[in-house]
Amino acid sequence: MIRIGIADDEDLVRDGIAALLSHQQGMIVVSTVSTAHEAVDLAGSGAIDVLLLDL
Repeated sequence: MIRIGIADDEDLVRDGIAALLSHQQGMIVVSTVSTAHEAVDLAGSGAIDVLLLDL
């Protein structure tokens, strides 16, 4: 299972990407964040394998 984090400052984009990925086999969205600071914390947490980043 690939654990995904999503970082985007737009709620609609962040929620849309999370909704699309939630239907993919082998992938799970474990966190969504809206700021660069939160993205850095998430990336260093070890909770995710992939971070989709657009800030």
